[in-house]
Amino acid sequence: MNFRNFAITIALTAASHAALAGGFDGPFVQAGAGLAHSKTDIRFAGWFDAKPGNDDFNGVIAGGYSKSFGQFNLALSGHYILGHQNAGKTTQSYNAVDFEDVSMKLKHSWGVSFEPGINLSEKTLAYAKLGYGQTSGTWLLARHAVSDYHSGEPTFRGFSFGAGVKHKFTANLYAFGEIQQTNYRRKDVQMTVLGVTYTDSFKPETLTAFAGIGYRF
Repeated sequence: MNFRNFAITIALTAASHAALAGGFDGPFVQAGAGLAHSKTDIRFAGWFDAKPGNDDFNGVIAGGYSKSFGQFNLALSGHYILGHQNAGKTTQSYNAVDFEDVSMKLKHSWGVSFEPGINLSEKTLAYAKLGYGQTSGTWLLARHAVSDYHSGEPTFRGFSFGAGVKHKFTANLYAFGEIQQTNYRRKDVQMTVLGVTYTDSFKPETLTAFAGIGYRF
């Protein structure tokens, strides 16, 4: 191969990488919908351990900034889940005649993510998601037979991980799909039942799968 052909090869390779580099550069916003599977590890000391769960249909809105470095891409994003997530309900027998429902509901769930990715082509980006998540929980212990109810609203914080893909169908509009698992840290709570104070704990988690449309500015 002579120098002229070698130079042409290098130029074409550089142009190819340049084409991959900027497909998703800049600020972006996106919105989507999908399923959320939430469950809670409930531990009532000396009584029961359970991990009930529920599925919900939720929306999501997100925004962030993306920057390519050759074939690789880095983005920082934040998201907010629209609607609440039922995170499990269990019915337990306290004694022969006293049955109690214990449940958890999550709302105002949001997070921020660091998203390293790779440009598969000028129009397609695959990425991982690593981040922080926070949600407001509401737990309820209901003794319906005696009209005795206990509840609390702790804030749960944790970490998240996942993966996603984006594909452009115009210069600015793209479709996306992603999955994300958020594991929250355990929270201890105290409640008094029949004159006895118990220390119990809740540890929720949520797996989401969303698809939608985004706009790159």
